[in-house]
Amino acid sequence: MSDRIRDRRTGLAGSELLARFGGLAVFAAMIAFFSIDAPDTFPTLDNARTILDQAALLLILGAGLTVVLIIGQFDLSFAATIGLTGAVSAIASAQWDSPAWLAVLLAIGVGALVGVANGLAVAYGKAPAFIVTLAAGSVVTGLERLLTSDNPVTDLRIDYLELTTRRILTLSSATIVALLLVAVVWVLVRYTTYGRAIKAIGSNATAARLAGLTVQRSTVYGFMLMGACAGLASVIIVSRASQHFPDSGSGLLLAPYTAAFLGAAATGRGRFGPWSTLFGALFIGTLTTGLTIIDSPPWLTVFVQGLVLLVAVLVTRREQS
Repeated sequence: MSDRIRDRRTGLAGSELLARFGGLAVFAAMIAFFSIDAPDTFPTLDNARTILDQAALLLILGAGLTVVLIIGQFDLSFAATIGLTGAVSAIASAQWDSPAWLAVLLAIGVGALVGVANGLAVAYGKAPAFIVTLAAGSVVTGLERLLTSDNPVTDLRIDYLELTTRRILTLSSATIVALLLVAVVWVLVRYTTYGRAIKAIGSNATAARLAGLTVQRSTVYGFMLMGACAGLASVIIVSRASQHFPDSGSGLLLAPYTAAFLGAAATGRGRFGPWSTLFGALFIGTLTTGLTIIDSPPWLTVFVQGLVLLVAVLVTRREQS
């Protein structure tokens, strides 16, 4: 009997170690593989900066999405919101001659309004987040097409284009902003009353409501943050491309979810968190860059991202149960 108990405890300890360090081990193995396969290009400082720069969008979107997921909700509209907010900020810069700071604020503000609309419908309208955010995505896509007539918006001001060309301590401004945002969301989730509230809501919304927490208001704030993050991400996309092009966020729905669930499965013990999402974003960025460097076909990147998301969701749900 004692041997059986000892074996069970050993098995549990092994499972615990696998859950805690398995993702890190896979990440390290992936880096080693790409470094051996492409020793002249992958394990370089320039490539590390490139990975961070490419992961900036994932970090910004993932930071907002993490809060929504902690609440126990999800958002399918932020990719479409990127298109609308990018159009608004590009039009402000190109056609209204607005300074860059005003165009950025407009993008963030419009994104926050979309998030508030989603939050109100989910929290107070009691509508399923799946239906609400899917419908919202269609609405904002229609608004984007109304504003742009499905044409690119070009001739942006120089100060707008320079938003993503500046470097601080050899890192791009987009990378700096993304890392700062992750740190801010971590403080929000870890050390504030709001952070404690959304954790309680995500664990048991009914119990949180009976405990006197403002479940509905907190939910609205979470969606508002997600929308604001989508607006910020759109600014980076437009600035990098030197124009706004229609449906610019259409390919950005899957990757942030992959980063959030992968991070939760690999480092968060099934719990969502900003630093877990940071790990997930770096994992995806490293994987994507590595596959590109070794000349893998484009379909493989999309296939692997979907596969990683599926596995991460299954592992996360298993760890939460």
